[in-house]
Amino acid sequence: MSESEPTGAAEPTPPSPEAEPADTGSARRRRHTWLAAFAVFSLGVSALLLVLAQRWRPVGEIHGRALGPLLRVSLVDVGRHVQRPAQLESDGRYRAKLPPFAREPRVFLYASDESWVESKILELPPEGGVTEAPPYALWTSPIDVAVDADQIRFNWAPIPEGEGYPARRRYSLLVRFKKDDGELGEVSFISMEPGRTTSLGELHELLLQRDATSVDVTLELRAYDPGIKDGPLWVAGRRPWKLPPPPKAPDGGAR
Repeated sequence: MSESEPTGAAEPTPPSPEAEPADTGSARRRRHTWLAAFAVFSLGVSALLLVLAQRWRPVGEIHGRALGPLLRVSLVDVGRHVQRPAQLESDGRYRAKLPPFAREPRVFLYASDESWVESKILELPPEGGVTEAPPYALWTSPIDVAVDADQIRFNWAPIPEGEGYPARRRYSLLVRFKKDDGELGEVSFISMEPGRTTSLGELHELLLQRDATSVDVTLELRAYDPGIKDGPLWVAGRRPWKLPPPPKAPDGGAR
């Protein structure tokens, strides 16, 4: 009998990359995806922190003086959504730190929550510098309303003359109301004198979009210099008021 060559055990074949288990490849891809996402997130957080640090780092100041009793002062830049309280001194002087991204800063000087002065747009100071705001005097006044048949008379105190007040004055009486779509609307009566007369019919015509179920309106009295574009605005006060019903037509219905 001839000897046969022993075959022995079969030699193992090394696994190829293509034969790698599917779960191992998926785990590696998930790990790489997670690392990439974490890197992007870290960069985003760093950039956000840098922007916030720059945004709130003061680079200049607004200084000014109020004439008359003062409750508080705020620095506001509506376009940049910036609002900051100012440091107020006992003599009416104030200072407000200005963030670098401010574009059109104004100061609001409050005699009360219902009466204030909104300054003109102030120049931006150089970095680390100071812009001096003009002095502003505060003005408050009640708004009296008298209704006589079809006539309505609004009366208020005149804005004084002198430092801190407009050289020329024009008054604006705002009537704010709830519209039938739920939004707020407003109409304005302009006057060169401290008072304004209108009729119930005219007022109701101007408020055609008013919610018919609501008679509550708000009156706001303002004054400004008509010769200054985007100039300062004096708000003397606000008051609630209930709108009288429209006048009756000759046939008995509403006009």
